[in-house]
Amino acid sequence: MQRILIWLLGLGILIFGIQRIRIALRTPEESLRVRIQGMADGFGEGHARTALKGIHEDYRDEASGVGRGDLFDAMRYLFFTQKHPETHAWNLDVDISEDSLTIVFSEDGTSAMVTMNPLFYQTDTAGRHLWWNCRATLEFVLEDGNWWCIRTTDVNHVDRPRI
Repeated sequence: MQRILIWLLGLGILIFGIQRIRIALRTPEESLRVRIQGMADGFGEGHARTALKGIHEDYRDEASGVGRGDLFDAMRYLFFTQKHPETHAWNLDVDISEDSLTIVFSEDGTSAMVTMNPLFYQTDTAGRHLWWNCRATLEFVLEDGNWWCIRTTDVNHVDRPRI
């Protein structure tokens, strides 16, 4: 029994080590894409904290002046109000296709401008339909090995549904 536990512990350490090595070997572009996809996945799962995990504390949207706290409040409001009429499950999700994402890194590699076209969908009794065809430019900075969105510009807020 003790031998099995030692093997399982060793296997767990090996898996953890391999995962850490894979993360360390990612290119900056891969790391940024993983960060963006993680945020999109958090939104689709209805988890505000995961969706905002890559948003910097000093984040600002240039057009609206919205900060990170405001964004969290707006997302929390959505998470409580956007429910499927029958199942009462979270009914919004987002798709970010690889070809709708353009990343341009600064010369020193510590910041990046990301132009993207995420498509937000809503699911209701009629099925899944486009809710917002978003277009935005995001500025990311690299701090302590993590990419953080510090600013958004050129967001088509006028096309966003009002709730």
